Amino acid sequence: MVAEDDAMLAPYMTGDVEEARQCLKNSVQHLKTSGLLNRRAQADFLSIDYIRLFVLESRSGHPAAAQDALMLGQYWRSRSLELPNATNDEEIVYMMSEAPAKFFKYVDALDAGDTGRKPAYLKSLTNLPPNSPEPLP
Repeated sequence: MVAEDDAMLAPYMTGDVEEARQCLKNSVQHLKTSGLLNRRAQADFLSIDYIRLFVLESRSGHPAAAQDALMLGQYWRSRSLELPNATNDEEIVYMMSEAPAKFFKYVDALDAGDTGRKPAYLKSLTNLPPNSPEPLP
């Protein structure tokens, strides 16, 4: 499943804003309909995709779409905490208690991973909206 997820998210890392947005929406749809994951893993992956979508929409100047994605990301994160066998993961609790601005750093670090790569869509953003943090260097 991890290799499939990596391949499915490739357009998010290599595409422009629209390709990255569509990639995340496709991933969300796949996660919602796939029976391959347990409910907690599904909720975890959905929350990450929605938080990535929140950051993308914020940076590309779509505040209403960003707000929708933020609410869904927080909903799926809380669902993962409510499900049986969920652990009290301090990082998750920290994320849920922090302001949405913290999600920008979280997503930038997540996207960079071990390689330090940034999603290609960031290059196409010439004028970031006000209060949208610059991507990490």
